[in-house]
Amino acid sequence: NIYKEDRNKIKKFAKAQNLNVTSSSTFDWFDTALSREDGYKEIPETTRKQAFESLLEKAKEQDEAQEKAAKKARKKFVELLQKTREVSAKTTYEQAEKLLKSNSAWEACDEETRKQCFSIFVDQLKIQTKNKDDGDDDSDGDDDSEEPAEPTKKKSKKEKEKEKEKDDDKKK
Repeated sequence: NIYKEDRNKIKKFAKAQNLNVTSSSTFDWFDTALSREDGYKEIPETTRKQAFESLLEKAKEQDEAQEKAAKKARKKFVELLQKTREVSAKTTYEQAEKLLKSNSAWEACDEETRKQCFSIFVDQLKIQTKNKDDGDDDSDGDDDSEEPAEPTKKKSKKEKEKEKEKDDDKKK
């Protein structure tokens, strides 16, 4: 099969040039880089394009697989933070590192990702802690949100009484 032979030649040419096709590579870049190789231009352009598209697709699949693995690692890292009771709103990254660095979920993420996830996690804990503190301050019965509810209840009772009177008048 001539197509397979040509495709294999193109792959050899790319390897010889140390050419790495990534998901953002273009055919023009690929074609220009390999045009210096003896015999490359004799391969039909459609075959060259098909070979490039094949390598590009492979690169995109690898990117997707890496992103999926990174997402899974981030999820496991956040789950580790959630189940570690020693991590609180006041915990520093350095303290968490000493506590958790031997865990595989810690090692599975790169440091930048860990720091980012840790920061977001601790910020959420701070918000939750603040909300709990605010909630405790209002539990003394002076909560303004309860006052408007009472007149609404009285109003609805009056409305019910009026409706009852109307119903009684209709029956008579």
